[in-house]
Amino acid sequence: MTEAAEQFLLLHKLEWTDEVSSTALASKNVKKNNTFAELPSTSDLVKLKEYWTKHISELTDKLSNASTEYDIQRELAEAVLTRLVVFNKRHEK
Repeated sequence: MTEAAEQFLLLHKLEWTDEVSSTALASKNVKKNNTFAELPSTSDLVKLKEYWTKHISELTDKLSNASTEYDIQRELAEAVLTRLVVFNKRHEK
């Protein structure tokens, strides 16, 4: 009986990827491809643009007062990058 159980476990291990895992992955990918990606509204994108523009302006003012602040420089770089990514996302084809 122990030998039969071990053979079953070996068979289960060998067949798992072919019978269960690949089927589950395929159905997951089909479901993912069939879902509709909801786009943000124009007003939300305008609010986001205004927020990042204001934030970048504030950080630029802070940086001009304390030009050696690494934290401000890093935050400003991240804010500009975020603003650029949002701009590019809005203009994708």
